[in-house]
Amino acid sequence: MANDLLTGRNPKFAPRGRPAGIWVRDRARVRGIGRSGTLGAPRPACLLCLVPPAPRTLALSLARLLPIAFAALSTAAAQEARPRVRAIVLHRAAVFDSAETRFWPWRVANAIHAETRPGVIRRELLLGVGDPWDPSLVAESERNLRALRIFRDVRIDEQFTDSGVVLHVRTADAWTTTAGGSVATSGTESIVDLSLQEGNLFGTRTVAVLAYRNDPDRSSIALAFDTPRAIGDVVGLGASIVNRSDGRGRTASLRLPFLSLSARTGAALNFSAFEGRVLQFANGAVVDSLWREASYLRLEGAMALAASPRGYVRLGVLAQVRRDDMVPLADRTTL
Repeated sequence: MANDLLTGRNPKFAPRGRPAGIWVRDRARVRGIGRSGTLGAPRPACLLCLVPPAPRTLALSLARLLPIAFAALSTAAAQEARPRVRAIVLHRAAVFDSAETRFWPWRVANAIHAETRPGVIRRELLLGVGDPWDPSLVAESERNLRALRIFRDVRIDEQFTDSGVVLHVRTADAWTTTAGGSVATSGTESIVDLSLQEGNLFGTRTVAVLAYRNDPDRSSIALAFDTPRAIGDVVGLGASIVNRSDGRGRTASLRLPFLSLSARTGAALNFSAFEGRVLQFANGAVVDSLWREASYLRLEGAMALAASPRGYVRLGVLAQVRRDDMVPLADRTTL
């Protein structure tokens, strides 16, 4: 039995009169051998035993592995040989181009519109000077700029030179100031809504909103702002205040967003508080009023289990603390 283990022979499964193992007689049964190949005398090619394979079998295995190894080396060499970004050139255009500014109102619009700052554009680019050029990151950078919703046109062109790649980032601002108003009347009552919003305040991609509303139940004025990269060009801030004739509300947010598809972490902290009168109606008339005080604090975060420019798999958690109290209006001091 010891001799059988050393020679790779298995008497139980061996053909009659032959040692155990994998015998090769016909060269046509051997994958990868040409018509002119000769095998000589039969010998066992022990693939699952303790005896090393025959020299010719080992040579065949190496011949099959060499192309794979060369392909892997070629891929690594191609990545190392990938050109690097030598420079990034920004080309910024106003809301209305030179042909349109022949009409004087468009010249006035260009004059009062704050052009987007270069830093706002550069912080959305996923490639920097000296980084290896990657077309997928170039495409994702274009999507990041479009997602800001402050440009009417975005395009990134690559210029290949002997010393590297020059990225030409071309953006054209969009008009981001909107004003709205409406008046509705019914009998002796009316509802008035006025609003003014700027989506690119001073060219910083800060959203600012001022709104006013007056209806038969109450009047209110609201002020809100949101900037996506307030701290270190990474963390976003947002806040709002609503003052009503019968109460007030406040919100605040702190966000660390996923800045790219390859980003690994993201988080957000949100706070909201409200205190004010809640009207109760019966048959179209106010019958009672309650005083409500509500607030919540919510923390959420996520981590990418797998992330690349092609996609991601993320796992997130959320925790929230909330309080909501209501009492008759006359007893509001008890809260």
